[in-house]
Amino acid sequence: MFFVARMAINESAGGVMSAARTWLFVCVVISAIAIFFTKESARGGEGLVFDRALVLKAIKLAGGQNDVEELPDTVTRIYVAALKSKQPGISEQTLDEISKSVETYVSAKAKESDLDGQLVSIYERHLTPEDVARVVAFLSSESGRRYTMEMPQILRESADLGRRWTESVNPGVQAEISMHLRQTR
Repeated sequence: MFFVARMAINESAGGVMSAARTWLFVCVVISAIAIFFTKESARGGEGLVFDRALVLKAIKLAGGQNDVEELPDTVTRIYVAALKSKQPGISEQTLDEISKSVETYVSAKAKESDLDGQLVSIYERHLTPEDVARVVAFLSSESGRRYTMEMPQILRESADLGRRWTESVNPGVQAEISMHLRQTR
């Protein structure tokens, strides 16, 4: 559903888990921006009415897409990429048939379930209309556009740093555990 899903398709055929990570990424980014740039608490706005279109704009500005028309294509590509990696000999004709079928199914389900409305409801429970307006203002600014553009690389580098750091402390942690286990024997 979001641009990172497209990136995940290109980087690997990670399948459904890549889509789940994408959803989480965009939700975390928008929530972090709202918390960081909001002075008031997340409860009680200043007379603003919650605006579905504004939430969807915030999602789109954060690098997502909220158009139900684009969702089937994104989901279909994720599943087809996963299928191709698991069954490399599958014919293009079969992949085309599966793609059309999955795209039709996902399109109907997205419209039927009001996916956008459900997503907006989540934001409505946690943010005020003012919070969302501030997120949109930030993401519409030069700094916000740069933040959105650089965030995937920042997250990759941060994850790599966390992995390397964890690996560096692992021997010491193992030594601490071993020492305590020896003492309790």
